Amino acid sequence: MKIKEYLIDNYLLNPEDKINLFFFIGPDSGLTDQRVKTLCKTFNIDNNNPFNVSKIDQNELEKNPTKLLDEALTYSPDTEKRFVFLKIYSENIPTSVVKSIKILISHFPLKDTKVIISARNLTLTLPLVKEINDNVYCNTVVSYQKSARSLQTEITYVFSQEGIKITDDALKLLVSNLGDNQLNTKKSLDNIISFVYPRKTIDYEDIIKITPNSKLIEVDETVFSVFTGNHVETANSIELLNSSGVSALEIVRVFLKWSITLKVACDIYKKTQSIDIAIKESTPYVFWKVRPKFEESIRKCVNLNLNSIIDRLLTLEKKVKSLPSLDIYLLSYSLSRLSKMVK
Repeated sequence: MKIKEYLIDNYLLNPEDKINLFFFIGPDSGLTDQRVKTLCKTFNIDNNNPFNVSKIDQNELEKNPTKLLDEALTYSPDTEKRFVFLKIYSENIPTSVVKSIKILISHFPLKDTKVIISARNLTLTLPLVKEINDNVYCNTVVSYQKSARSLQTEITYVFSQEGIKITDDALKLLVSNLGDNQLNTKKSLDNIISFVYPRKTIDYEDIIKITPNSKLIEVDETVFSVFTGNHVETANSIELLNSSGVSALEIVRVFLKWSITLKVACDIYKKTQSIDIAIKESTPYVFWKVRPKFEESIRKCVNLNLNSIIDRLLTLEKKVKSLPSLDIYLLSYSLSRLSKMVK
């Protein structure tokens, strides 16, 4: 059954116990991710527990079509429920994946099993989607993008809460650049507010300057989650960037840039014992939101072999270029290992 839009928020807090499959689709990937997280909190899912949580991606399922059902039927000795996550990325879902999902559904109801599928690029008109919607043990949550009018209202409201006014031409430009991802929209508005502070007006030139850089700021934050040794934040950030359309190659290149800058800063810090001097002499500008993490990174990485890390990133760049179908997995694995090197 497809959940009506106005019921979704409350439904995710109180889902029906009989439901085996929660199917998340729709063009707004940020809103989809947010809603999946809400459902996970409702079920109190521990993503770090391999005994009752299994994560599968589309490539894995294509290679091993029985994996979805096998994981759903696996007995969890230390918990009442088992949770299986599946991510589907392509617009044209492979036949083998369709078959895997249909076989899974044919075994419903399953006692104490919850399967959560994110398939943001699929459309409601696909036969598989209709089959899921028609099954009494399945619920579908669609995350639609906001209309230009509702997005314009949201932007104006957010800025008004800060006592900020935006010109009409700037507002039209901002609306045209946002709206495909509600999480990105919120972050972009925060970035714009920070960019114009302490001014209370936003004009067309401000939007031109800040909008192209919003995703890069998110990548910068991911860089410093690695260099501060935050493993959980690293994994979550990579997943968010991937769902936002930032390529693995772009992320690696930003990492390389910051790794070189961090090495220079660490060398200066060793000589001067001054964080301020290290930052000032290593980079011309650091966005104020990431500066505290840059400072922490210098302190934590000062004794790391950053030349070796730079070499690893150069190797990773080559692998990502040569193996585009595995780029996000190579990236996640490599950056996770790097974050664990930081103490």
